[in-house]
Amino acid sequence: MKNNLVISVCMLLLVGMLAAGGCVPKADLDKALDLNRKCRDKLQEEMAKAQQLQADKQAIQDQLTVAEAQARKAEGDLATMTSARDDLQAKFDELYAKFKGIKDPGAPPVGNLLMLPVQIDKALKAFADANPDLVEYDPRLGMVKIKSDLTFELGSTTAKASAVEALTKLVTIINDPVIAKYHVYIAGHTDNVPVTRAATKKRHPDNWYLSVHRAVSIKKVMRTAGLASARIGVMGFGEYHPVAPNKVSSTTGKKLGNRLNRRVEIWIVPPKRFLTNTTSSDAGAVDEK
Repeated sequence: MKNNLVISVCMLLLVGMLAAGGCVPKADLDKALDLNRKCRDKLQEEMAKAQQLQADKQAIQDQLTVAEAQARKAEGDLATMTSARDDLQAKFDELYAKFKGIKDPGAPPVGNLLMLPVQIDKALKAFADANPDLVEYDPRLGMVKIKSDLTFELGSTTAKASAVEALTKLVTIINDPVIAKYHVYIAGHTDNVPVTRAATKKRHPDNWYLSVHRAVSIKKVMRTAGLASARIGVMGFGEYHPVAPNKVSSTTGKKLGNRLNRRVEIWIVPPKRFLTNTTSSDAGAVDEK
């Protein structure tokens, strides 16, 4: 725009000078020609500046493109390093858990210490996904949680048909040769609502009994499905290990409990853990009867 203005001014001046008279004095003509030359020089100078500006713009654009590519690469490298760090942390946690297990073989499982084989872990996840209303699976602990409200009727220890079917499938997974030597600990839990119904109280005097009897009931189902007796451990914790706060009626003050606490946990535990090793079934036996 600026260049065109300069040319226009020069040309107007030249035309004006020529039009002022039919015969132009030589001095005026020389002056006009000199002005025209200066205008052309100015035009070339401005065009050179414009070309340089265009080149500078392109160089900046190229630098920006390179910087954007480097930023994308840096983001990818960061994601890769973050993933690698997470993998290293997981491996460290695994090795540290094993180290703790070696130092104290009788200690309860910590973190991912149970280390279920990959195919068993996948099978248990698929099992839980196929029975979401009845089952939860915690891969970190190698533990399958059975929801009591969907397994037993109120105050009952007889497993429902749907629960028996699911437990039978679970035994198929647990009987995989890869973990054939693993133990299966069955732990019953209740909420804090006391046993009050006469018919229930006669069979299960309190929540301790109810939790143990439900664990025993699950044990019977799993034995019938083919789980070896020597692999099974049964226990009950009553109301004393809740996983969620138990509720109380705001109007009557009566205990309402929590369905999350009414559960049976099935722990799949590596061999030689939580058990005393013996060389025979009656080693050191003493008749105390």
